[in-house]
Amino acid sequence: MLEKKTYTLAAACTVASAWAAGHSLAQGVPVSEIVGDGSADAASSPEATFSDDPMSAIEQFFMDGKVNANIRLRYEYADQDGLRSSNAWTGRLRLGYHTADLFGFSAMAEFEATGTPDEDSYFAGPRGTPGRTIIADPTNVELNQLFAQYFYEADDSPLSVKARVGRQRIILDNSRFIGNVGWRQNEQTFDAAYIETSLIEGLVLRGGHIEQVNRIFGNDVEAGPFDNFDSHSQFVNVSYDALDIGGFKPGKLVGFVYIFDFDNAAVNSVNSYGLLLTGSQPINDDVKLAYSASYAFQTDGSNNPRGAYLAHYGAAEGKLVFKGFDFGGGYELLGADDGNQFLTPLATLHKFNGFADRFLAGATANGGPNGLQDFYGFVGVTLPWEIKARAWYHAFATADQMEYVGSEIDFVLSKKLSKHFTVLFKYANFFDGEGYIASTGAGIGMPDIQRASIQLDFAF
Repeated sequence: MLEKKTYTLAAACTVASAWAAGHSLAQGVPVSEIVGDGSADAASSPEATFSDDPMSAIEQFFMDGKVNANIRLRYEYADQDGLRSSNAWTGRLRLGYHTADLFGFSAMAEFEATGTPDEDSYFAGPRGTPGRTIIADPTNVELNQLFAQYFYEADDSPLSVKARVGRQRIILDNSRFIGNVGWRQNEQTFDAAYIETSLIEGLVLRGGHIEQVNRIFGNDVEAGPFDNFDSHSQFVNVSYDALDIGGFKPGKLVGFVYIFDFDNAAVNSVNSYGLLLTGSQPINDDVKLAYSASYAFQTDGSNNPRGAYLAHYGAAEGKLVFKGFDFGGGYELLGADDGNQFLTPLATLHKFNGFADRFLAGATANGGPNGLQDFYGFVGVTLPWEIKARAWYHAFATADQMEYVGSEIDFVLSKKLSKHFTVLFKYANFFDGEGYIASTGAGIGMPDIQRASIQLDFAF
């Protein structure tokens, strides 16, 4: 284990030194958004102009590509009632290369390594000290992405096609159903075949097959709750952003079908069907209204042991956006049917229902057998020195009986120091959960939990 830690930290120092010495590393994966929902993905590979010489074209294919590198250093504190507190000092190096484009074809390889000087000071799930509060950043070295890609875009029509095969990052819409869990040091990727095409103006079709889900707990995990998912899952996502109703343009409408089928996690084999609308409207020259609304229903998958059920999902959010200031609120329902809650096993769950991660997994996943309702409000402001601040308040209740289960306060500060450096502070406090007893009589409450993180990102 010590060798793995030394390798990770040494590799991070090597890349940082190379950048400081003036080596040219092209801009790669950008820093995570303030809510930590993930990293953007390149739409296509770097362009290159090839000569008529086949050998020269092949040489340029490999030599004229793009390097991406990212180093993230983080301290995270977590303390849940009934468990010992955790203190995680972690570093993450991500280093990749995307070849140039050769007649529409390209390839990408990316490695990722996470290390810590003291693995015993926190519990990471598959490793660390049991009895401490979980911080899911285990030490790990893995192949993060490795895929072949074909990309075509017509010059005189909206037609475009992008196809990928291999290990890759997939983020669909707001990542509520399929995402990369970008807040954690080891992101979630997929061994998958993916296709995206646009046939007419504003219409985009996405679909694919997922053979394995490479989860955030790393690749050296024994069979059990932290293992990767053996998958035979399919997804279809169709979006249209050219809606026009008598001159009114409501925004982008998305319809989706997600069929999740996992051999070694059958309880998460679920079928979800839904719609998502996102848009914005100007109020005046200085103010706009941004909004989103979503509905979905879910049934049990082919091998799900929970039995037949039908659960519903709903969400709505609105906010007023001013220059340097915004505020708003929203509601999310994760329903339940006869003790079977609506599940989203491939989502970027940290982005939803509070940053304390109270409802991420286990008996309280998405509220547990009684489901979850999340009533929340938020405010964001740009402070002096371009410091971005955001705060949220959540009030949680069960979906079936409207029983209060706790509240949460979240706070984030973010400052972009330069083109390559960003610093972030995040705090979350879930409280008042101990008084809740599940209506089944089996629950003993939801323990209070606090989390605090300070993070420095280098992206180049």
